[in-house]
Order: sequence, then structure tokens, then C-alpha cells
Amino acid sequence: AVKSQKEDDSGDTGSPIANALCKLSSSQNGQNIYTVMIKNEPSLRLLSCNTLKHHHKQNPNSDTNIEVFTLLSSPQFGKKFKGPQENLPPDLVEKVTMKMLQSLERSLNVQEGSVIDSIVDLKLQLWGAGVPMNTWETASASGKNGGADGFVYDAVHGVG
Repeated sequence: AVKSQKEDDSGDTGSPIANALCKLSSSQNGQNIYTVMIKNEPSLRLLSCNTLKHHHKQNPNSDTNIEVFTLLSSPQFGKKFKGPQENLPPDLVEKVTMKMLQSLERSLNVQEGSVIDSIVDLKLQLWGAGVPMNTWETASASGKNGGADGFVYDAVHGVG
């Protein structure tokens, strides 16, 4: 049998990615940061503000400021902590979310516990490994274009 380039001896064709959907009580109104590629923390790759991306506005007279973010892990982190996608054990969910949130605090250089303490609700998903035939090879992986990575987001149409 011929193995895919990304297939190792275990038959694994890639790594899952942990996706934490976080609902936060926030005092960061007006920050207008849609998406951040995380490069200073090896267990994380992306933080995206769903609230801004989907053009939700907070009522200025509201007692709460809730924002929703998506936090994606690195494939290496996802592989290290993978579990059954359809039924993640509660202890694994707790471990993975705490590690991801602690990593985010380090990445943002904020006080320990400041992100964790602002969590109102959280949902963790495990995204399965991509099939090598339909994955996007980045410039840094291929060595093209000086190794620059990027992504596409159309703020006018909310696509990306």
C-alpha cells in the first residue's frame, strides 16, 4: 500500500484541532480585532472574535458586555489531547480547555486567570484530521513566497 505524504506508521493522516467556542464577559469594547494568528504560543493557532465578525453590537445601556470568540489549537496540541469527536469525556474537556485558556493568557501577556475568570460559557469541539487530498498547503509549509502564511476574510460579506 502507498502511504500519503502526511500519513505516519499508525495510519494517522493528520492531527485533530481543538476548537473552543468561548463566551466572555468583556470590558474590551471597541477593540475591533476580528482575527489574530497566534505565533507566540505553540499550542494555539488562531483567535477570532465572532461578535465582531458577525457585526453584533452591544447595547450601550446593557449591564453586561458579552463577546464570543473561537480559539483554535495547533495540530500538535490537538493530536496530543485527541479523544472521540462525538463524545469527549468531561475530564478531557476540562483539561484541554484549561490548557488552551492558560496558553491564551500567556500569548496575550495578561494576568493569570483573567481570561479564565471572564468565561461565561464554553463549548469544546474536536475537529477531525483533514484528508491530505483536500488540505490547504500554506506558503510556510511549502517554502514558497518567503514562508508567509495568510488567510482570506471578507468583512463586507462576513465570509472567511
